[in-house]
Amino acid sequence: MAAQDENWRRCNKCQGLFYTGNPTFGTCPTGGGHDYSGSANYSLTYNDPSQPQQPPYVPSPPAGQGLPSYGQPPYGVAPVSDPIAPQEPRKKGRRWLKIIIMVLVLFSAVASAFSFINSVLHDPVPGVVNQYYTAIKNQDYTTAYGYLAPGIKAITGGEFITLSVFTQEAQDTDTAQGKVRNYSIENSMRPINGSGSYTATVIVSVTRNGAPYDVNLNLQQIGGEDWKITRYDRL
Repeated sequence: MAAQDENWRRCNKCQGLFYTGNPTFGTCPTGGGHDYSGSANYSLTYNDPSQPQQPPYVPSPPAGQGLPSYGQPPYGVAPVSDPIAPQEPRKKGRRWLKIIIMVLVLFSAVASAFSFINSVLHDPVPGVVNQYYTAIKNQDYTTAYGYLAPGIKAITGGEFITLSVFTQEAQDTDTAQGKVRNYSIENSMRPINGSGSYTATVIVSVTRNGAPYDVNLNLQQIGGEDWKITRYDRL
């Protein structure tokens, strides 16, 4: 026979029904006790023959409560949650970290490519050689000597080439072969990194009074900045 059970109220915090006929109202899932202020008094039907799926009446009151159990969870306990646990929100911090790393890698690749293209299109070595031979052509030996590396030594003999030694050699060459009338850079080896420093090799075709001849120059980047001539076989 169907029966009704009153004193069911709606909690304003968890929005669930709980039984208020007990001395205590149980614990709310949101924390603390249930709050049924403003709630209507709901009646629940049990042992209804027209609803066979409903759990039957079980006269097993909770200890000390003196009220029947209706096959439901203990009074005041929140309903069973969805068995499919909600997925945790994806952490955005790791995603941003990956994006930053990708940007840095891309920036590094672009910077390397730009440096390579810049070294090809704006090779400083031919400019240094041009200035060096322009000074020799103008017989400005002091300026020309400034493009030689400090401590440069002669190929034969191994003595240090000072400004006076270089000037005397240049003057003797002008007297014997004539002043430089023309010159052109025939071959400039791209700067390569050797033993922690950048070096280059340049072949210059020089014309004085006679037939053109080749001059071999070795250059090195000093201190990561200026290029200096470290060896020459002729003037």
